[in-house]
Amino acid sequence: MKKVVRSKKLSTTLVLFSVITLFVLNTISAVCISVIAGAGMKQTQDNFLQQSIRGASNAVEQFIDKEIAIVQMMARSDQISALLAESTPGTALSDMPRFADTIAFLRQTMNTYPNILNMGFGSLAEDRIYTQDGTRLDISLSGRSYFNEAMSDIYITSLYTDTVTGENCISIITPVTDGLRTTGMLILDLKIARISEFLTQMSFDKTGRIALISEDNVVLGYANTDLVGKNVKDVGVEGDLLDDLAAPSGDIVQYKMNGQSRMGIVGTALDGRWRMLSSMSTGEYYAVISKVIIALDLLLLGSTVIMAAMLFAVTKKKLRPVTELCAGLQEISEGNLSITITHHGDDEVGAMADSMRHCVDHLSSYIHAISAVMESFARGDLTATTDIEFKGDFLSIEHSLSEFVRKLTTLMRGIHQVSEQVSSDAEQVSSGAQALAQSSTEQSSSVDTLASAVAEISSTVNDNHQIVMNATDGVVQINSSIVEGDQKMRQSLVFMNEILEKSNEISHIIKVIEDIAFQTNILALNAAIEAARAGVAGKGFSVVADEVRNLAGKTAEASNTTTALIAASLTAVEKGTQSMETTSQFMEQIMDEDQKITEVFYTISEASEQQSSFLSQIVQSVDQISSVVQTNSATAEQNAAVSAELSGQAQKLRSMISQFRLPDIE
Repeated sequence: MKKVVRSKKLSTTLVLFSVITLFVLNTISAVCISVIAGAGMKQTQDNFLQQSIRGASNAVEQFIDKEIAIVQMMARSDQISALLAESTPGTALSDMPRFADTIAFLRQTMNTYPNILNMGFGSLAEDRIYTQDGTRLDISLSGRSYFNEAMSDIYITSLYTDTVTGENCISIITPVTDGLRTTGMLILDLKIARISEFLTQMSFDKTGRIALISEDNVVLGYANTDLVGKNVKDVGVEGDLLDDLAAPSGDIVQYKMNGQSRMGIVGTALDGRWRMLSSMSTGEYYAVISKVIIALDLLLLGSTVIMAAMLFAVTKKKLRPVTELCAGLQEISEGNLSITITHHGDDEVGAMADSMRHCVDHLSSYIHAISAVMESFARGDLTATTDIEFKGDFLSIEHSLSEFVRKLTTLMRGIHQVSEQVSSDAEQVSSGAQALAQSSTEQSSSVDTLASAVAEISSTVNDNHQIVMNATDGVVQINSSIVEGDQKMRQSLVFMNEILEKSNEISHIIKVIEDIAFQTNILALNAAIEAARAGVAGKGFSVVADEVRNLAGKTAEASNTTTALIAASLTAVEKGTQSMETTSQFMEQIMDEDQKITEVFYTISEASEQQSSFLSQIVQSVDQISSVVQTNSATAEQNAAVSAELSGQAQKLRSMISQFRLPDIE
């Protein structure tokens, strides 16, 4: 099933293009205006923060200057300056007549100015400090950290917590002189909470705050009094603010305080000894800019929507005829030429409608003409023509039809001639294939007979080879027995030689026995002579000598008898040895002859094996020839059948070609 793809309407495309173009232009305008307006608003916010920091700095300086003026006024008063001018080393100020008036003056001043937490003074001559109630502190004035700086000018300390009241304060120290030299110092402890109060009053908007920070980053005043007295690092400040507090740049910096993003600017107060921080939340800082940008975006969006609606209404009205023409073209593309174009006009769309009507008429006439010709071709009539005049690019269709008829006619005539020739050749091939099949069948029968004869000869040769192999095995076994008998004969000959050698050794032993018997007889004779000489005393010894002589005689006699027997045994052993040597030589001759017979049998066995191998190869070759002959016979039979079928198909082809009516084309 063909998938239908719906295309966008031209009016929609034009409207979308116009709207997108307008939207892009408005967006670019909005971005440019937003950037310009944002820069202007940011500059306004920056200026506001700078003005707030300057106002706060002036207020703080006025507050501190007022307190400094009070301290300076008191330092020049007669009560303070006269008392310290009269002080001498080793004399306590409390013992001097003016001391009580001075203490009363201090108390009156504190009652007049509520921002003062404590007051005191110190004498350089006594090197001790007195409070506003006249208490002499056991503290050395020269040992204070501010002593050197306060000897020549006013000195303001860092924030600290008063040990008596527990309030945060700062001290203002000014030197007291008698017109020529410094005689002591006046100390005023100022309540710092007052600074947080008027800084709170200077807060702006919802999140705008002013903070007073000392040179060592301690918060001196802030709306949140819980942060007063703490270091900036300990209140959760992160970002570039810490660097800007060290060296104020006068630029807006972004930082975080307890995780909240803020925008602020750092200024200075009291000749750079203190820092003023004016800040607000980042959201409030950019709130005005965001409102302006949102208003511009809404304005541009509304204008875009209005313009899109106007464009859509105008475009839809002007392009309605195009929709009709588009539907007609869609029908034409799907093969439907029975459409009616109703639009008429004097503009480009009207001209397009007229052109479409003419196009449909021409296409319909061309299609009808081509259809009539093709129907004639389908009936087998290739002589059909058309009287329609083709114009323009449609001339190629007319030329193609003429060329198609010409080539098809030529092709059909060629096929007719070829079919005649194929039919004749197929009959000849069929006859030859039948004869070839008959010859192949006879040849296959002869080859089968030859294969049977060769197989029988091969079987006989294999049987002979098996008999020769069995005889060879018997000869080999006899040869092994003869070899084994020869080995035993040789072993017996070795044993006879050993017997002969042992018999000779026995002869030597008997000779030694005869010599012993002879010597014994001589000794017995000598013993008898000596016994006779001894007389009666040698009778017993004479009897022993007689017995020994008798024993020696018997020994000699037995030795002679044994010698005769051994001589006879030696003669028999020598005869047996000669007989064994003669038998051994005869066995060697038998072994030589047996070896020759064995070699002959081996030769016969090898020749028989070669004959069996050659006959096996001959049998295989004959089997292959038989297989090829059978294959050729089957192929010949198939060729004969195919030739007969080809002849029948050629007759059908001639019958089919005769159905076409061909024009006379040269």
